[in-house]
Amino acid sequence: MRTTLRLLLCVAALQLSFNSNANAEKKEKAGPYPRPRVALVLEGGGALGFAHVGVIKVLEEANIPVEFVTGTSMGSIVGAAFASGSTVENMEKILSSTDWDQLFNENPPRDMVNYREKSGRGRELFGDAKLGFQDGGFIVPSALVQGQYVELLLQGLFNKAPPSIAFDKLPVPYRAVAADIETGEEVILDHGSLAIAARASMSVPGFFAPVELDGRLLVDGGIVNNFPVDIALARNPQYIIGVEFKSVFRKRDSLTNPLAISAQMMDLLLERTTASRIAMLRKQDIMIQPDLTNYSSTSFNKAREIMMAGEVAARAALPKLRHLAVPHDEFERYYKLRTGHQPFAPKLEFVEVHDTSPQGKTAILAAVSVKPGDVYDHDKISEELTPLYQNGQFKKVTQQVVEENGKYGLLLEGEEKEWLNKYVRLGLSLQDNFTGDSGYSLAADVRFNNLGTYGSYADVQGEVGTSPRFFTEFYQPLGTGSPFFVAPSIDLSRKDIKVLDGSDIVAEYHRQQMVLGTDLGYTFGKYGELTSGWRRGPGKLNRYIGASAVPSFDFEIGEIVSSLTIDQMDNVDFPTEGYRFGVTSKQSRDSLGASSDFQQNGAQMAAPFTVGANTLMFSGSLGTSSDNLPVERSYSIGGPFDISGYQLGSLTADYYWVGRALLTHRIAEGSSALFKLGGYLGGTVEVANVQTNIESIPDPGSILAGSVFIGADTPLVPVYLGFGMSDQQERSIFLNIGRIAARSR
Repeated sequence: MRTTLRLLLCVAALQLSFNSNANAEKKEKAGPYPRPRVALVLEGGGALGFAHVGVIKVLEEANIPVEFVTGTSMGSIVGAAFASGSTVENMEKILSSTDWDQLFNENPPRDMVNYREKSGRGRELFGDAKLGFQDGGFIVPSALVQGQYVELLLQGLFNKAPPSIAFDKLPVPYRAVAADIETGEEVILDHGSLAIAARASMSVPGFFAPVELDGRLLVDGGIVNNFPVDIALARNPQYIIGVEFKSVFRKRDSLTNPLAISAQMMDLLLERTTASRIAMLRKQDIMIQPDLTNYSSTSFNKAREIMMAGEVAARAALPKLRHLAVPHDEFERYYKLRTGHQPFAPKLEFVEVHDTSPQGKTAILAAVSVKPGDVYDHDKISEELTPLYQNGQFKKVTQQVVEENGKYGLLLEGEEKEWLNKYVRLGLSLQDNFTGDSGYSLAADVRFNNLGTYGSYADVQGEVGTSPRFFTEFYQPLGTGSPFFVAPSIDLSRKDIKVLDGSDIVAEYHRQQMVLGTDLGYTFGKYGELTSGWRRGPGKLNRYIGASAVPSFDFEIGEIVSSLTIDQMDNVDFPTEGYRFGVTSKQSRDSLGASSDFQQNGAQMAAPFTVGANTLMFSGSLGTSSDNLPVERSYSIGGPFDISGYQLGSLTADYYWVGRALLTHRIAEGSSALFKLGGYLGGTVEVANVQTNIESIPDPGSILAGSVFIGADTPLVPVYLGFGMSDQQERSIFLNIGRIAARSR
């Protein structure tokens, strides 16, 4: 009996010892302190969502671990960064240093656009706004912002996460909320790409393009669930910490642009979806409501201040939060598990380009240096893709690491702008000098892209008014991605030539011509192009009014024209930086069918220098010709910003040079993510020499001229009102709506 009892006691002791060791081992794995199950719910609110970063900063300082996070819109972005392991310091740095105006402004900088896509090149009237058409109707982009720069930002912010992952496997489990724009249904995103999920959750309808994901078209989740308390409750947390913003709606005087109006509309809608979710909070749950009275959902340039407001509100709530804290050693283990991962940078086994034309594929592969065997470098690839996007061809150019059969590779996708397959650009110029001499030009340019192999296109341009013109050109590259091209053209035009006696117009002629041409050229991409080509066709000089200083006659054109043009101006009308340079040579020969042999050479240059609101631009132009230049081929110069005081094109010359200095001071500026407005005061000083070999036309010789003006740079056309004069007793008040440089050819 005693033996049996001793045996039972020994077994019990061994069992107790085993259980004790197992419990100790289990306790070691779980940590010495049981963590409270805390869920963090982050409301959407545009720029107001920066406050979430300040709240998270205080929670971590207080040793409060979060076991689950969910959010909508900006809440989904901050939540995804937190869940994937980004530190507060990294979030603060990225979100506060981002140029949000530039992030939302996807209009390509003019100096980055391919030369043949630049607005205002070659003194043309057409602006840069393009209106696409298809199947008998006009088409426009699905939203103002396609999200090119936003996706790159998010990929950099979430760089510790694999390209595709179940969100429960992140360091902190996470959910994003989006809405199906077709059905209005709530869509809870729980797997895939973090960047795409967050991008979908923030896609404000009409402003951001929807995101197509798993067969659904997704937009900002705020329209269905802006404060996803119910998603957190489904995880059965012990506590919920909710970060919510009291809505402060804009007054009428603040609703001045599409971004502000769109944001106000969303704020009104989000207010309704939030109220029903707040009612779901339980007694033990804690609300943090930062005071953001002085900010709005579009206050992206106030990121640091809004983060601080979140921090202040969280510190005020610490008495309610302290019971959720764990000992410092336990929190350090949690923090290391959350943030300790290195950025995801696998070795790439393949590089592929999808969803683009052969020309687009060639352009993308030429832009990036990455190749199989390289380690993935998100920042480097982004830097290489950005200039490609900025040339205006693509709606989006994205990068994504994908996994196939256990191997990682890089997928590059170029979405070309479908509305640019066929489009029209419009131009307008109205002039008046208040002395009875006025003029106008209305113009349209229709572009038909992708007409054949290698990216060929056709331009059809028409202009009515003072100088009517019809021009069409077919542009054919000589291979996929080749810088060489051939461009046959037809040019029908009429230009006025005026004969002055002092300030009086004594005669006016119409020069009409129909010219066939073919150019062989080489493009320097965004910089410019070099061309050489043949021109042939008939012309006629008709006296329209006044004395017959020059008789009417017919003539023939037959010449070789060569030109080099470089254009890196940031703005064609009110430039602040860059440069422009061009040279042209015409060789007219009777062997080519011309009425006479002669030679003309021209050059022009311009370079602005800007300090603060002041820009000083130096420019000059030169035209020379052989002694036997026929009258119908004379230069026509003069007018505002050319030789001030004179009427437009009223000086006829065989030889001229003009040097100019133009000073502008920006007196007003208004900008948004969509467009910029500018108001300017300015003045010019011009020194010129003009000579002609036509005996019946006076030779003005040396001229000193200048002007003062007020101007406005608008999204449609520039506007100028000014006064010009010269030492030849010429005076002119001018009003110009539209591009001044387009009026003389």
